[in-house]
Amino acid sequence: MTRICFTVDSFDINGNSIALPLPINELESILGEARVFTGEHNTVYTWSELGLKAYSKEGNLAETVDVVFEAEDYEHSPEKVFTGELLLNGTDIKEYYINNKDKRVKLWDDDPNGAFVFNNHSLWLDIEDGVFNTVSIEAYTKGEAKTLESLPLDAGFEDLAVIWSKWIAAIKGYVDEDNAYYNLTHGITAGQMHETEVQLEVPLPGVLLNFYKVHNVRWNAVTSAFSFSVNGWSYDLLPFEKIIDEWEEIQDLNDDDVLGAEMKEGYSDKVKAVNYANPKWIPFAEGRNGDYLLIDTDPSEKGSFGQIIELQNEGWTRSVVASSLEEVITQEIEIIKSEGNNRFGFIQENGKF
Repeated sequence: MTRICFTVDSFDINGNSIALPLPINELESILGEARVFTGEHNTVYTWSELGLKAYSKEGNLAETVDVVFEAEDYEHSPEKVFTGELLLNGTDIKEYYINNKDKRVKLWDDDPNGAFVFNNHSLWLDIEDGVFNTVSIEAYTKGEAKTLESLPLDAGFEDLAVIWSKWIAAIKGYVDEDNAYYNLTHGITAGQMHETEVQLEVPLPGVLLNFYKVHNVRWNAVTSAFSFSVNGWSYDLLPFEKIIDEWEEIQDLNDDDVLGAEMKEGYSDKVKAVNYANPKWIPFAEGRNGDYLLIDTDPSEKGSFGQIIELQNEGWTRSVVASSLEEVITQEIEIIKSEGNNRFGFIQENGKF
């Protein structure tokens, strides 16, 4: 069993005192030989049976060690989750977290969960709905907040940062940042962007990529403050990393038969689809009932590239609700202004810690 222990003045793995960054060969001498995955931005070393992985920018030093508590779906992910001990001052990290939330520090401005700091190392907590997904261990310098490298916006998409600011300001008028459903986070990383582009079978439109470069959201199983009200229904903004999963869910509902005219009566003449959906429709918001908002990258002759489609599962309607992503956000801002507290009633009542 792997045992990782932190105290105020020590950090050890299986009784071996260490400090990050650490030569990979020294880490392997403690944990055994790792599987190696070489990517564009990092080399990842994975101990599949232990539920551990390490990231190295140069390939020879481990800068970050991840303790994986929940199964992941990446090529470099461990095959098994961590079942050893991760102790802070002799207390299991999950118990320590419950009793010491006030000791967490933010590693960046909108850090949602914070980190514990021991012996010049930070233990950043990736927690969703009370479930520990991963604990990332890195070197930490007191007083220096970690700054995530923002991806630059491509030319022509600079206004997305402005529209994000307006949307955030409208939401903050009614939802506090410490509300459980205020799930805004930093923009996507180069690794996240690459992972999605490789796995998704169709190209992502530039407007969607640049939108998520500005900000992303964390997954919440209930709802999100960052949502769209369309035709009386609420659609929660998808975390960027869930786009692939939801796109695949939609494709699973396609079959080989071309739909007859009677089945397509609810399809707008601005959309192009011979089946349940067009594979070039990319979901970015979900109604949590099989309904989606999608950005259209393959419109009909009457439609326009980038238009927003509302896909209703049971109603079999495919209607265009906005000409662009920017427009649907602008519409949402106006709804917030007009509906005020009514727009966020559930979130206000149920999202307090």
